[in-house]
Formats: sequence, C-alpha cells, structure tokens
Amino acid sequence: MTVREAGFYWVKLGDTDQPRVAEWSEETEHWSFAGMEYSVHDDRVVVLAGPVRIEDPPKAPRITGYRGLSDGELQMVNETKALAEKCREHIDRLRAMSAKSHVIVDFRSLAMGTADLQSGFMWVVRSITKPTTF
Repeated sequence: MTVREAGFYWVKLGDTDQPRVAEWSEETEHWSFAGMEYSVHDDRVVVLAGPVRIEDPPKAPRITGYRGLSDGELQMVNETKALAEKCREHIDRLRAMSAKSHVIVDFRSLAMGTADLQSGFMWVVRSITKPTTF
C-alpha cells in the first residue's frame, strides 16, 4: 500500500476518465470525488500528481440558465445521481440474469422502464437546480 499525505491530488479513474482533483484522507483512507468516496483499494484510481496546494478550489464553469448551487443543493444533486446509478446497476443485473438463467425479462418493458427512470431522475435534478432557460 502506498503511503501518502492528506491533501488534494490530480487523479484519474481508469484509462478513459479525464484528470480531476480529488482529496485524499489519511484518516479514512478514501478518495473524495464530488461528494462520493472511492476506496484506496479501488484499482481505478490512478494518481497523476500531488499533493497540490489549493488556496481557492476551482469554481465550476457557469452554465447559461443555471444559478450557483449551495453546498446542500449540490449534495442533493449528487445523492440523486448516486441513486440513479444504483437503479442502472440493478437494471444491468436484470439484463445479465436474463441472459444467464431461466428467468427471462421482457426487454421492451425493461427498456421503457429504463427510459422513464432516466426522465424521472432528470426531473428530480431539475427540481433542485431550477434552470431558467428552455
């Protein structure tokens, strides 16, 4: 196990991810990304550089029609997106189970349910972010 000091590092998650800043906690031995944590043992975390000093964390670019969100609102958006990801994982397990066992799902219904869930989670996020443009 690599010993590293607490702080911010440039990292990637796997080969396809864009470099981003993540915070390493010595106490919990976890990486923090946008309110979510990944274990130090997760092979997807690749440290590119660090630790880096961050006096003022970089601000997210402004998106037309969106206001700045409070920390509480950002947390709720991230929790909503994490729940949506759990739903996607469940749907993926249903597809895999159907391919490997005698339990066959109706793929048309599953596709329609998937699309409705995606729309539903989008509307939940919009209810938090309250965009002002079309």
